[in-house]
Amino acid sequence: MYKLNTIDSREITKHIKFLWSGARYHISELDEDDALQLTELEALEKDAIENGCGESEWENGIEIINDNFIANYIRQKLEDAEILSRHFPSWLIIDWDETVDNFLKDYTELSMGHATFWVRTSVEIPDWQK
Repeated sequence: MYKLNTIDSREITKHIKFLWSGARYHISELDEDDALQLTELEALEKDAIENGCGESEWENGIEIINDNFIANYIRQKLEDAEILSRHFPSWLIIDWDETVDNFLKDYTELSMGHATFWVRTSVEIPDWQK
């Protein structure tokens, strides 16, 4: 689950329920790996909800992006919005570090284990996405 590029919050909720189905009363009834994963997923969910995405947004499904994929994710978003051509000339240079920094102003960083993820917390829709 940690190696995915993006994941929908509903999948995390579904996996939390699945893990809890292995324990009748208490987390100590789970094996060590499942207990650790359950603890991390619940912490990720709580962190996302408390830091701006909101419980209803979480329940309706928000996209959570792996930090290792964020630059590609941003490029895909810009291409999908037709701001950036898929046939961008190779001689034109984009400062992707600066682009990522600007893009992430509307996102909150979340951690799970040794992995970092990003979730959108801004409710304002940027002009380029309208």
